[in-house]
Amino acid sequence: MSAIDADVAIVGYGPVGSALAILLAQRGRSVTVLERWPEAYPLPRAVHFDHEVGRILQSCGIGDEVRSISQPADLYEWRNGAGATLLRFGTPGDGPSGWPAASMFNQPSLEALLTTFPTTRLNIDIKQWQPPMVAPLLALLRRHKAEHRVTLASFRARTLLAVRRRGYGGETALAQTEVAALLALPRRAIRALPFVGTAAQVPLKAGPIRFDRVGFIDRCHDLGLRVDFWTVDDPAEARRLIALGADGIMTDDPARMAPALRPR
Repeated sequence: MSAIDADVAIVGYGPVGSALAILLAQRGRSVTVLERWPEAYPLPRAVHFDHEVGRILQSCGIGDEVRSISQPADLYEWRNGAGATLLRFGTPGDGPSGWPAASMFNQPSLEALLTTFPTTRLNIDIKQWQPPMVAPLLALLRRHKAEHRVTLASFRARTLLAVRRRGYGGETALAQTEVAALLALPRRAIRALPFVGTAAQVPLKAGPIRFDRVGFIDRCHDLGLRVDFWTVDDPAEARRLIALGADGIMTDDPARMAPALRPR
């Protein structure tokens, strides 16, 4: 496995780990989550949360969905085999946060809410090449029927070639060699190349070469390619790139950038 380059590493992708990853990302932190198992454990381990946890889950953007898979627990009753009540207690009504003071839920259902965003497009940069990650990654995306909403990118042309050869049904970004061809070859020669990627994902510049130019962006658009710039954390810079014709911005500070890029 390659070295981890992130602000925060989270070990374990249960409800706590996944909620923490979402909250950190909302605050502009880069996060890497390490999980031993490829899928969530199918049986519940936790069945209760209080009003403070409800508010935290709401801040993750899944408040309505959590309410739909939970129910208020105003009363606890513990009974023996004969049906006699051994213990009875509870806290009826809502807590100070507006959520029920106590709620019961099914943990696998909550994990699915935290890890599934069916309308959100994703961009995955495949950094690891030893051991190879293409086959397990494609298997995961196909198992979740997510190919149509995930763009795969990589600095390594061999990695993207392996993705395309395996019949990946989603979009792929251009490899570095393909971006170099866009810069070096005349327009007529470029049109003859079999570009099978859909996006040129580039920095503002690489050495003396600048990509934040109308000419480069127009050349990509002429070939039907989207242009995404990374990594941009300054709202004014992002607005400048959008004005030049950029299609997307990659940032380490989404909480700061999203308001600046909303239509006015």
